[in-house]
Amino acid sequence: VPSMRTAANRLIAAIALLCFICLLLSLLPGVAAKLEKQQPSQQKQQKQEQQQRVVKEPKQQESIVKETNPKQQQQQSPITFPDAEDEAAESMPDAETFDEEPDFDAESAEDAEPMYLQQQQKQQPQQNKQQKLKQKQQEAEHAELQARIQVLIDNAVKKQQEREKLKKQQGQQKQKEQQKQQEPQKQQKVQQPHKPQTQNKIESVDVYTLKLGSGPVKPEAEDAAAADEAAAAASAASSRAEQPPQESAKSPEPTEEAPEKFMTHEEVRAQQLFEDGQRILNATRSSSQTALLAKAFQYLAQAAALNHTKAMEMTALGHLFGEGVRLDLLEAERIFHRLAELGNPRGQLGLAFLHSQGLTKTEPASPAKALLYLTFSAIGGDPFGQMALAYRYWAGLGVETSCETALLFYQQVARLVADKVKPWASPAVLRIRLLDDETAPNGQTGALDDDLIQYYQFLADKGDVNAQVGLGQLYFQGGRGVPVNHMLALNYFKLAAQSGNANAMAYLGKMYAGDSSAVTPSNKTALQYFTSAAQSGNAIGYAGLGLMHLQGRGVPASPQKAEEFFGRSAELGYAEGQLQLGLMHYTGITQAGIRDLKKALKYFTLASQQGNTLAFFYLAQMHAAGSGVLRSCQTAAELYKNVAERGRWSDQLMEAHRLYKEESGSAYAALLRYLFLADSGYEVAQSNAAYILDQNPEAFFPANESYSRARQLWSRAAGQSYAQARLKLADYHYYGLGGPANLEQAASLYRAASDQQSNAQAMFNLAYMYERGLGLERDLHLAKRYYDQAAEASADAYMPVMLALCRLAVEFVMDYLRGGNYSVADLISLLSFSNFWPSATLPPPEQQRAGQHQAGQAAYDEDGESPDSANQQRQYSMAAGSRSWDSLLLTVLVGMFVYLLIRFLNRAANRREAGAAAPGQNRNNNNN
Repeated sequence: VPSMRTAANRLIAAIALLCFICLLLSLLPGVAAKLEKQQPSQQKQQKQEQQQRVVKEPKQQESIVKETNPKQQQQQSPITFPDAEDEAAESMPDAETFDEEPDFDAESAEDAEPMYLQQQQKQQPQQNKQQKLKQKQQEAEHAELQARIQVLIDNAVKKQQEREKLKKQQGQQKQKEQQKQQEPQKQQKVQQPHKPQTQNKIESVDVYTLKLGSGPVKPEAEDAAAADEAAAAASAASSRAEQPPQESAKSPEPTEEAPEKFMTHEEVRAQQLFEDGQRILNATRSSSQTALLAKAFQYLAQAAALNHTKAMEMTALGHLFGEGVRLDLLEAERIFHRLAELGNPRGQLGLAFLHSQGLTKTEPASPAKALLYLTFSAIGGDPFGQMALAYRYWAGLGVETSCETALLFYQQVARLVADKVKPWASPAVLRIRLLDDETAPNGQTGALDDDLIQYYQFLADKGDVNAQVGLGQLYFQGGRGVPVNHMLALNYFKLAAQSGNANAMAYLGKMYAGDSSAVTPSNKTALQYFTSAAQSGNAIGYAGLGLMHLQGRGVPASPQKAEEFFGRSAELGYAEGQLQLGLMHYTGITQAGIRDLKKALKYFTLASQQGNTLAFFYLAQMHAAGSGVLRSCQTAAELYKNVAERGRWSDQLMEAHRLYKEESGSAYAALLRYLFLADSGYEVAQSNAAYILDQNPEAFFPANESYSRARQLWSRAAGQSYAQARLKLADYHYYGLGGPANLEQAASLYRAASDQQSNAQAMFNLAYMYERGLGLERDLHLAKRYYDQAAEASADAYMPVMLALCRLAVEFVMDYLRGGNYSVADLISLLSFSNFWPSATLPPPEQQRAGQHQAGQAAYDEDGESPDSANQQRQYSMAAGSRSWDSLLLTVLVGMFVYLLIRFLNRAANRREAGAAAPGQNRNNNNN
């Protein structure tokens, strides 16, 4: 019996122990849940404190942003976009809070339901607080994003200023060393002064050409050895690739990179495929060779599949513009995403373009993301990204206007362009506007037609010296839709030189001086040609001799003689002579040995009036630094913008025009090219893209969206002082296209176009608005004035203005008969057509000479008159005389009409009075 009691006691103790363990196990989940609740609340408090620090202490952001690097975006991204689902998950309470049961006894079971309702009421304000916290978090994240972008830009500005200070210090040290040395050594060190100083040059930045395969591709940093061989092969295939001799020394190439033997088999294969495709593209000068382009892009696509960066860039651009491969925005976006993840500036630029234009396919378009990608692309050194971001800050598009920021990025792109430009070359952008194409006489757009070139070639083959020299210059410099071909230029120059043409001999001297790869450079031969041309008084020959004496090539170096020859060339109006003479005064390499900034500004201005690119560049430098002139950020930014837009990428304007005009079904590809260049600030691209959307409103987008896009593009083009864009924008406001109608804004734009550009159509429209009282107070006198100005501005407005004045006269008479506050003198002055025609007097010869000198076309004889001035005076006088007779005849006819009308009205009034006085007599008068 005692053993049974002990066994029972042990069993009871074991059961009690098990119950105690079960109780502990049941309490543990509640404690863990409470601990988990406390952890996210603490994390949220920490996040709120960090956000407050970001808003209150922007200096701490700079230290955080400085640690980030766009090239290390693969390892850590400085800016992350929060996901909406993650935010919602963080803001919602844990699931365990709803599963827990409240602790209450059995006696309080009846009060369970009201306690649950009370708990729900307590949770509602908590949810409201959580929603408010979520909104605050979103606002703080947006503010943080803008702050970080601004910090990145500020850091870039600071680095730029530090580099400029270092460059100035180095320049001062060099000047001191040059003063200590002897004069011959000083002259040797000052060789090639026409090349701009490549200060503040960005590391690992290449002048990417949008024209796929139009030049050599810079080696990548990841596989330097193999890429060097690829660049050498590509440059050998491209006859136009001319690298400056100091570029290799300036471009940093890290020595710690992995050599070629460490490349994997896939990397070697990708490099080989890229080289094959690049060779074909370099051999393909025209995009019309579809078969070669397709073959080249097959190799590039295979290399891109193996993650070759350059091949991925070119393939993405090919899909974006439909060049060499099918036009596929989705595939282009995917490749751009892959490049952006690697920190590639070109991939970031592509995503920025797709987001800004609303062309994304994988995600909703976001202007904020477009600005973010564009900022990183510009800081990464992509020229298109720098131009696009500079234009945004210059025009205030989506950001606050900042001239200094725009100046910073435009300056960097302008240096890249100036480093590639020869002093005698002026790569003008062929700005063909589709809107002007319709009104151009005989379809003249500035580009040379193939038939016209063949005609000139026929004349040159027949021995026409002028045709030979013209074709030689055309093929030597390129332009007007004609590619550079130095071999053809050499043949035509030699043919003209055999006939003793001085221009041909001077250009041959340029080619032998090293400006062409078609001949072996020879200072002796170049000096002979320059001397022969200068003996005939040729300005190009004088400039060539000045450069030879300045650099000591074939002759002893002599700045004095160089200044003399450059002065003669400048007097004859040659742009290179003016540029070189301005550089000598700018650097102080003159006979006096003193810098003369006023003279430098004078000669730079004269050279820029003829479109010399380097002259624009040095003028921008002077205005940016305040050297010789008052510092003007606006002027400097506009000049740098002009230089930046003269890069080789401007050839895409001609390519887009060719696609739109010549190839059927390529309008969308042309539109995409124009939109891409429009984002970079090209006014021609903006107006042409708006024109395509205006002519085909339902072809690419819905009609409302097309008009809205066109209205925005017209507005941007009008902001760059294009008169026709202002006129079209006013029409959009007048008719309510792409937005609400605004007659007051339309009248303001019409007035701006008429006053600033003397546009006849704008004057006519403004006169009509005054006549009808549309958006303006009705005023027939002002309507008459603007009608007369429209007739003076354009001879084509004669007939429309004449009809409008006749209508205006009838309205004036009707207002006068209704009792308007007008006199007979007002009626006569309104009906007079004598002010309808322009004056028949020409401006004085002094004004003509000044205008011609500014244009670089001073062709006057000793008497100060142009050779054709007499014929022009005679023709203009005859035209003015015929117009004055027409005006007199119209005035007489209208006067007779008004006289008869007034007499008829007076007789009618007399009859009414007589009829009222004598009815019988009125009856007799009626019978008569």
